[in-house]
Amino acid sequence: MELSNQGPGHEGGRARTRHRNLDQRRSPPDKRSYRVNFSLYARLAPDHQPIVDIGTAVLELKTGLEAMNFADGNSCESNYMRLKMLESHIRNGRLSDDLTWVS
Repeated sequence: MELSNQGPGHEGGRARTRHRNLDQRRSPPDKRSYRVNFSLYARLAPDHQPIVDIGTAVLELKTGLEAMNFADGNSCESNYMRLKMLESHIRNGRLSDDLTWVS
């Protein structure tokens, strides 16, 4: 993957903006392209390439979520989120603060 965030409008990896308090509702749509070239990754890791295309992966996720009747409107707070499970393990004393299992 060949990415660069050092082009115009960027300093130290952070985007620069003239209007720091710009109301997002009146902002123009983002027309930048987010296409990424993965040829470097393909050359560096030929044995670790995707085995399904993105369309298939999305369809499999959708099918799996439907099969388990997942309908959580607040999915960011769901126990299916890895962070929430880690927090639960820490809260219940099964995992330490440095993320090692407590014996």
